[in-house]
Amino acid sequence: MRRLFVPLFCLLASAASAQEWPSRSITLMVAGGGGSVADILARTIGDRLSKDLGVSIVVDPRPQAGGNVAMDVVAKAKPDGYTLALITQGTHAVNPGLFASMPFDPLKDFTPITLLASVVNILSVNPANPANSVADLIAQAKAKPGDLTYASGANGTSAHLSGVLFSQMAGVQMTHVPYRGTPPSLTAAVAGEVTMGFFNAPPAMPLIKAGKLKAIAVTSPKRSAIMPDLPTIDEAGVKGYDVVGWWGFAAPAGLPQPIVDRLYRNIVTIMQDKELRARMTENGFDILEQLPPAEFGRFIVAENAKWVPIVKASGAKAD
Repeated sequence: MRRLFVPLFCLLASAASAQEWPSRSITLMVAGGGGSVADILARTIGDRLSKDLGVSIVVDPRPQAGGNVAMDVVAKAKPDGYTLALITQGTHAVNPGLFASMPFDPLKDFTPITLLASVVNILSVNPANPANSVADLIAQAKAKPGDLTYASGANGTSAHLSGVLFSQMAGVQMTHVPYRGTPPSLTAAVAGEVTMGFFNAPPAMPLIKAGKLKAIAVTSPKRSAIMPDLPTIDEAGVKGYDVVGWWGFAAPAGLPQPIVDRLYRNIVTIMQDKELRARMTENGFDILEQLPPAEFGRFIVAENAKWVPIVKASGAKAD
C-alpha cells in the first residue's frame, strides 16, 4: 500500500493543479520577431484566449536560430500550462534538417494542442527590378549565379525555405540574406538592399498595394484568394513547387490532459468567431481545421518526415 501512496498522491496533486489552472499570467513563446506574422497571429489569438481564461497572456517573440531559442524555452519549461508555444513549420519540420544539432526534440518535447492557420508567401521584388515573371528572375539568376539575393526574417523560416526550394527546383544559385525578423527583411527589399524575398502575405500585401514591392508569384500549389490574379510559382514553370507556412499551439511535453482539453476547446471556440475569422482572412491568413491534439501530433510527424529530407538534400545549412 505504501508503494502506491506516492504515485496516487502525485496524481491527485496534478489533477488539483489542473483544476486550479490558470491562476496567473501565461507566457506564449513565439518563433518570430516582433511584428512578424507569427507575432501578429500570437497576439490576435492570445488576446482572445486571455479574455476567455481570465488571465493575461504575455507574448514573447524570439526569432533567433530560426525560432529554436523560443522553442527551447518551452521544451525545458515545467508542463504546468503557464508556458505555451506558437510552433511553426520551421521549428518542427524544417529546422531539424537545417541545423547540425537541435536543442530540443520537436516530436518528443512538446504536447500538441491544435493547428491554427497558414499563409502563402509572395515572391516579390523591388519595383526598380525589370523582372515581371518567374521566368525573368530565373533568367537573371542564370546570367549571374549567386548575385541574386533574397531576404528572410531568420534561418529556418518559410521565407528561407521558399528560397532554398526555388534555387533547388529552378536550378539556379541565389544568396540568402537573413535578417532579425520579418519587418527588417521587408525594409531591405523595399530599399533595394536585396533582390527579392518570399514574404509572408500578411506583412507584404500592404507594401505591394502601395507599390513599394512588385509581386511576381505565390508559393502555394493553387492561386490564393487574397491575390487571385497572381500566378503560382508552379504554374509559372517550376513544376511541383509548394511552400505554405503553418502555425499551431503546443506546450511542454507532459502537460496534464485536463489543461490540454481546456486549451483545445477554448481555441476552437475562438477560431469559430466570425469577426476574428474575417479579420484574419483580410490579413492574408488561411484558417485551418483545428485538429484535435492527437491528430495534430500526427500532422507534425508527417510534416517533419516530409521536409527534413528535402532540406538535407538541398544542402542548405543554418548560418
